[in-house]
Parts: sequence; structure tokens; C-alpha cells
Amino acid sequence: EVQAPKGYASSDEEFVFSTHIDDMKQEKLTVSHTFKNEITKVSISKKDITNDEEIAGAFLVVYNKEDNTILDTWTSGDDGLNEDGTIKTHLIKGLEVGKTYYLEEIIAPHGYAIANEIAFTVLNTGEIQKVEMMDEIVMGQLKWKKTGEIFNESIAGTSEFGETLSPIWNEANLTGAEITIYAAEDIRVGNHTYYKADEAIETLVSAEEDVLSKELFVGRYYYVETKVAEGYVVDTTKHYFEIKNS
Repeated sequence: EVQAPKGYASSDEEFVFSTHIDDMKQEKLTVSHTFKNEITKVSISKKDITNDEEIAGAFLVVYNKEDNTILDTWTSGDDGLNEDGTIKTHLIKGLEVGKTYYLEEIIAPHGYAIANEIAFTVLNTGEIQKVEMMDEIVMGQLKWKKTGEIFNESIAGTSEFGETLSPIWNEANLTGAEITIYAAEDIRVGNHTYYKADEAIETLVSAEEDVLSKELFVGRYYYVETKVAEGYVVDTTKHYFEIKNS
């Protein structure tokens, strides 16, 4: 077989036939044989770059850049689960051998950044060809400082009793205060729940400069003051903040 139909891999089968001298007496000799071609198959994986696991919730497109024809669209996870409970890859059949196609992520799953476009070329085989697209997890940090009025200068003056010093109170960063960060909801990204609602995550201690939390997954959090700077009243308010999927 010299050329297979579009969307199929060519057959490497060789058909050998022979003729007998008596066949030469015929004006036309007909020989028939059926070649069996396998359709091309491309398996598309959408994975978490940190653990190589298949993830659900990505809206994906495969298209031909020559004419911008869309060949397939789907959401990862919609193909169901394997027997072991893992997410099935998406299978595309009938792409043309030798052509280059493009895989684009339109919407990333919750907690992930949109991946760069991937180009892949279909090989001349009936075996399953694998294409993988990896997503990176979006992380963020809380920047925190504790401020209050402190007595850090004075103004000299005079009164009827003589020389005086008047205290000046200025707002500044306070040291030694502590806050604890909690999850305001179950923090789940991909196939894993990293923190349960109201689970304590980290304690920060205020300093003269702003302090940063450790990297946090996309989701809602809050912090509460758990230790007050000396001479100040504790703030018992829950302060909510969010790490956004941006």
C-alpha cells in the first residue's frame, strides 16, 4: 500500500501473488486482495505538573492551524474513570497522518494556570499516540504587617513650671504580634484536599518590615490575632482574604 485513506495508518502488509503460464492466454487477469487499515488514535492527557496525575475541569480544543478548523473540543474528566478510579484520557480518532495539529487550553481547572499551546504531528501508525499537557498550580502569599501608634519622639517646650517634653505618637509597624492563618473553606486543587475548613495553616510574627506567609493554594482564608504586642489590646476579628486564580 502506497497511500492510506485520510485518517488511517498505511498497512505494511505485502501481498504476494503468482501467475501460471496458462493465465497468459487471458486478455485480462484479475487479482483481488483486501488491505486492512487501522484508524489513527491520539490520546490527550491533561496533567498536574507537580504529581503527574490526570486532572478534570480543563476545557480543551484541538484544531488545524492551516484553516483554523476545530477537530474536537472537550472537558477533561468527561470521559469517565478507569477501573482504578483515575481519570481517563481523551481519545481522538481519524486525524490525518503527517499533519500537525494544535492542542489549546481555553479554561484551566480551578487552582491551575492556563498552559501554553502544544503542537503535535500524527505519525503513520495504528498504535495509540500520546500527547500530554501539563498545568502548573497557582500559588499566592499573604503580606502582613501589624501597625499601631508608638511613642517615638517628643517636642521640647516651656511652661510656667519650666522646660517640658511633649510626647509624639506616630503610626508604625509593631513587633512581636502574632496571627494564625486558617482555611475558610476546604482548599482543594486537582485531586487533593490540602486543607480542611478552619484548619490552622501557619503562624506569622510581626516585625519591623512586612512579613510574608508561605505559598498558599487558590481559595479563601482568614487570619486571627493570637498574640498581641506588649501594651496593646488583642484584635479578635476574623480577617478574610482570598488567593485568586489569576
